[in-house]
Amino acid sequence: MESLLRTLEILLPIAAALSLGVYARRTNMMPAGAAEGMQRYAIRFGLPCVMFSACLTGDFGPETATSVLLVTPVLAAVAALCFRARRRGGLMASHNMPALLATHESGMLGIPLFLLLFGPGQVYRMAALNMAQGFVSIPLIAILSAGEGESLSPGKLLWKVVSSPLLLAMAIGIALNLSGGGAWLETAGIAPVLTATADFIAGPVSAIILFSIGFNFSLSRQGLRGILRVCGLHLAVCAILFVIAEGGLFLIPGAAAETRWAVLLFCLLPCGYIAPGLGRSQEEYTLASGACSLTTVVTMAGFLIMTVILA
Repeated sequence: MESLLRTLEILLPIAAALSLGVYARRTNMMPAGAAEGMQRYAIRFGLPCVMFSACLTGDFGPETATSVLLVTPVLAAVAALCFRARRRGGLMASHNMPALLATHESGMLGIPLFLLLFGPGQVYRMAALNMAQGFVSIPLIAILSAGEGESLSPGKLLWKVVSSPLLLAMAIGIALNLSGGGAWLETAGIAPVLTATADFIAGPVSAIILFSIGFNFSLSRQGLRGILRVCGLHLAVCAILFVIAEGGLFLIPGAAAETRWAVLLFCLLPCGYIAPGLGRSQEEYTLASGACSLTTVVTMAGFLIMTVILA
């Protein structure tokens, strides 16, 4: 009975937030612009605050560094292969295909789900994976969002990375943590004030993001065959990434179980939700929207199984 209540304690809020988002969309309760504004608040303010608090107080061990060092090159290789495969034409020629296969929605979905499972004290483990992906996804998005014929210099790509609010908040938190600045702030009584402020701003993040996912959920039969192929490719990338990352963690004695769960959840995450907006035609937008929605269903099914096991 206790495990059932623990499972319901995690799943019911998620189901409620997703259902309210779907209901709001179908009843035209709010315009699409309002949902986009909520997402911007969560991504630009809420999530950076979550990351800052988690990285400031997190206990970074060798397993965290290992998972980061393994995730970044794998995703970079996937992105490079996607660009190379464009020459073959067909499905792989879609402009936003690299974003569908080489990005995982760790920001809007992975961090909130991990937060619900393990609490704020362990979020830094998923935050590290999000940072590892950011080194690939942020330059990739900058390249794909550039206009036709527009070239991006290495300096512009670097600026895109370092100016990301999410990565910036994580970098500040990690720097204070590893340099001893966080311990000094704790001794001086400043750290509790900072974390309380960040936690207050970040409070509604999980509900906002899950509501937005429900609001934007879209899955139609149009182009279903292509959507299924993209989902299959995405899941294949996820499986390869999981084997490599978990294999690396296996070599580290005493690797924390929470890190292994973070890697598993990261590998279950859907395609990056920005992918539809990077398409250059209605067909590419529809393909990406369907792939994001279908892989989200897979993620939630995997999360349900994880919740039952952990409970």
